[in-house]
Amino acid sequence: MLGLSPKKLRSFVSDYAPTAVGIKNRGRWGWICFQDLQTLRKLVQETDGKEAPNGKIWTVIDDYDGSVTEACTISEAHERKKIAQQANTESKQEERRAWRAKRDEDSLESSMMGLNFGEDEAQDSEGAEVDDWIIVMTASGDMSRKSV
Repeated sequence: MLGLSPKKLRSFVSDYAPTAVGIKNRGRWGWICFQDLQTLRKLVQETDGKEAPNGKIWTVIDDYDGSVTEACTISEAHERKKIAQQANTESKQEERRAWRAKRDEDSLESSMMGLNFGEDEAQDSEGAEVDDWIIVMTASGDMSRKSV
């Protein structure tokens, strides 16, 4: 058993400027994160098969998974996150616009349900025949018909 602590592991790889170091299973294995993929690959090439501080041989592997993220540097990861957030924001805004348009359309349809434009109502308030009507809607949403 290696019995390596995160502090010892960090000091061993400090030349590679790790961004995070972790140890699991009482020091038997761990992980190291770097700012870019090239640094990870350099560490693997330079340390795999070399002697560890306790005299044992290092088994160092590159477990980078490009399907998790295509970013190779922190700045690329931040940029990709920003682009994804913008796309998500635009998608949500479009959904909200569509919902509001449907709501407004439904509201207008329900307001107009009580209006009848049939021939039997083609008279103004004094009973005179009227050919054309306009709909007047107030700011509060009240609607009325006026003869032209």
